[in-house]
Amino acid sequence: MPPTMVRPRKTSAIALPAGGAPLPEPGRRVPLSPFDAYWVTLPPVRRVFLYRSPPSLPPFTDVVAALRSSLERVLPAFHPFAGALTSSPDSQELSIVLPDGEGACSVALIEAETDLEFDRLVEEEYDEEALRQLAPDIRRDELPATVMAAQVSPKQDAARERELCLSRRTFTFAASAVQRLKQRLAGAVNTCMPPSTFAAMAAHGWVSIARARGFTDDALVFAVFLADCRAHMSPPVPGAYVGNCLALCTASLSGWQLAGPDGPSTALLAIQEAVAEVKRDPLGDRVRWCTKFAAIPPGRAVILAGSPWFPAYRVDFGFGRPARVELASMNHDGEMVLVAGRERGSVQASVAIAADKMTVFRGMFELECDRASAMPESESE
Repeated sequence: MPPTMVRPRKTSAIALPAGGAPLPEPGRRVPLSPFDAYWVTLPPVRRVFLYRSPPSLPPFTDVVAALRSSLERVLPAFHPFAGALTSSPDSQELSIVLPDGEGACSVALIEAETDLEFDRLVEEEYDEEALRQLAPDIRRDELPATVMAAQVSPKQDAARERELCLSRRTFTFAASAVQRLKQRLAGAVNTCMPPSTFAAMAAHGWVSIARARGFTDDALVFAVFLADCRAHMSPPVPGAYVGNCLALCTASLSGWQLAGPDGPSTALLAIQEAVAEVKRDPLGDRVRWCTKFAAIPPGRAVILAGSPWFPAYRVDFGFGRPARVELASMNHDGEMVLVAGRERGSVQASVAIAADKMTVFRGMFELECDRASAMPESESE
């Protein structure tokens, strides 16, 4: 069992005000759409934000009080997060339910203490176990289940030695490196229009992971990712809809295709075609989403999550920009998570791959985009 590095010491329930004005749309019962229901059986998203302490930072108790006050003020506008995920035994419909009554709907705010050294978490490799413990543990083994929780821990400067999990690593691609990658791929497919940042990074990650894992055979290697189809739905998505609107996309190429000299350009075209197919008919393949993913042979999927436009480093709780943002819920060997980087136009890519493949992967992933512009977080600070 891994050592306990983060210990919860107090939990507060941030409750919706009882009575008063009716809740805005969608009210006290929020039925889950098919887009939402797909995620219920999967582990919840757990994101960790690390902030450096400014010189004038007040005591930790005051920081917690400010966060509690802020959450109390914004929660009515995002009230579904205070509900409970529930299944109706009659209709077998999944909903978020917000019962009326004093303290009936709330979000847990957990105060925790930690032995982790802050600078090591910011500057060194992805420490899977440390990040997992820094995020609140939301369980969905049984329904009703919590929708959201938040956890806050003070910075710790005491050094503590422990073995790092070297199968996780975070890379930052400067804006110039991203542009060069896009231009290179555009030239490879003979077009003057550069691909989107997501398509370029997804193709680059897919090829690098497949090559690092030694796939050179005729068997297919699958790229699995999500596409935002809100703008392509017909009829249009209602303005009050607060749920997901993401479609599952898959692209597949043989190992030898990805390993060959045309691997990057072929991967790009496959990614772009998968996106175009979803835009043409967002729900056309919905009934097969689960079976398509389940049918992928073990070890032959590359999971491409997140978006290079997600502004992770613009989340400001009054402490300035985060020093580092990581997804603690990466749980697949051969996974890449993208967010917008700290600097304008940059992209952060966090990658999970078997430890014995990471060195090879790093050489391929960095080399293709210039080592000086695509350095790991631990070397780019």
